[in-house]
Amino acid sequence: MADNVVTLVPPSGLVTQDAEGKTLFCLFTEDWLSLQTFIVQTLALPIAKGHFEDKYGTFADEQDVENCVAAMKALQALSTQFGDPASLVRQLAEDPAVLQTDTAPEEVYTHIVWFATKLYQAANTYNQTLDELVTLLNPANCGDKESCAAVLKDILVGKRGLQSTAEDMVTKANALVKAMAHFDTELKPRVDTMTKYTAHSSQFRQDVDNAIGKDAQNIDTYQAAVNHAHKVWRDYTISATTTSVGVMVLSGGLAWPVAAALAGGLGKAAADARKAYDKVCNQLHAAQADKKKKILLKHDLGALNSSMEPTSKAATEFMSVLEKALGVWSTTSNNIAYIAQNFTPEQLGDLMWVSQALELERATKDWGEIAKASKEYTANSLVSFMIQELGSKLPEAA
Repeated sequence: MADNVVTLVPPSGLVTQDAEGKTLFCLFTEDWLSLQTFIVQTLALPIAKGHFEDKYGTFADEQDVENCVAAMKALQALSTQFGDPASLVRQLAEDPAVLQTDTAPEEVYTHIVWFATKLYQAANTYNQTLDELVTLLNPANCGDKESCAAVLKDILVGKRGLQSTAEDMVTKANALVKAMAHFDTELKPRVDTMTKYTAHSSQFRQDVDNAIGKDAQNIDTYQAAVNHAHKVWRDYTISATTTSVGVMVLSGGLAWPVAAALAGGLGKAAADARKAYDKVCNQLHAAQADKKKKILLKHDLGALNSSMEPTSKAATEFMSVLEKALGVWSTTSNNIAYIAQNFTPEQLGDLMWVSQALELERATKDWGEIAKASKEYTANSLVSFMIQELGSKLPEAA
């Protein structure tokens, strides 16, 4: 706005409105949600060949599998560096003061929440300080106009004044932008590498499709073999029983050694047929299980690909939100300096002038909304995303 230099109303950028008009903290965006979805997915990726094969089966090209696993491992390592709500909850369990430290945490996610906590404290300081100005600048408390002006200047630009708070937030915002930029820089090449395996046109996806097709053919072959083996076993079993009984009936029971011999031979054949049947059944079940694993892999690769496509953009857009927050504090610092340096003691010592020119009522209210929204964001950040296996069904809502 045109008179921004003469007001203590916070510049726009720290809060936003949702479709229902509710005030939200600026960091609570679709980009933030996209990043969290991506992080949770990659944390569930297999990072060892054995784990991969247990989950998805084996492939003829082992090197291709090893390269895919290496790409998954690199992506998961970056996600671990970024962090997620679950890791933050674990950190808080070990150190409840992790968000109250003077030094920013290393994990980007925890760093973001730490920044939101600091922003809440700063906004709350502004809200409470501005709310007390009416009392502090009352002539009955501060004296003549020059004395009241001196009190206001100390509050604005003194050693622990509002400007020092704004400058401290500029430093903290700069550090978070730098951390996010580093993550964004490392994210892109890892996503590009992983895309070589997840893209629909990739050789690996084609290998998966071919493996599914081969398993399907094997299933048909094994099913036919199962049917045949079952018939052979059934025929031998029936023959072993009926031949023995038939011979004894015809001989009046006098030829039982012959019956025993016939039954023994057919019984062995039936037992061998049963073994063959069991073997083919195992092959059929293995082929069916392998097909299911390959189909799961196909679904997982597709889901990961869909998630990766917007992730780099989301990281960049989220960084722009952080830069906007940086700009808000930089502007606030400059505004306070301007007020202290350019208005006369006559003006700064006049409570009515200060209230109107600096828009104290609105500024107090707006900083209060920022404090409330950032506090809610911090609380929401501790609600863990459900770690859902890629390709598996979501549970029913409670």
